[in-house]
Amino acid sequence: MIDESKLKKLDIFLLIVFPIIAVIVSLSINASLIVSTLLFFGLPSLWLSYRTQHMIAKTAIFAFIITIPVIVIDYLAHLNKSWNVPLFFHLEFLDKFHLKM
Repeated sequence: MIDESKLKKLDIFLLIVFPIIAVIVSLSINASLIVSTLLFFGLPSLWLSYRTQHMIAKTAIFAFIITIPVIVIDYLAHLNKSWNVPLFFHLEFLDKFHLKM
């Protein structure tokens, strides 16, 4: 059995390596936004879920309870246009890079 300090070092190492793997895979397969998001967030969450299986139920309950008010607040912010930000200028470079301020 691996002791706790080695497991913690393994967790830190893997949580550093997973984003690197996600970048390589996303760029190599020309992944869509949803696939890239799943790679960036899915790999670490799967690892952490495997490591802390006793916390999955508590985390799911917390996420469900918090999600409902957040959706309502986000919808209200959308209705009153709280997310709109006035732009001072819009700069394009090579029709690929956009800078909006």
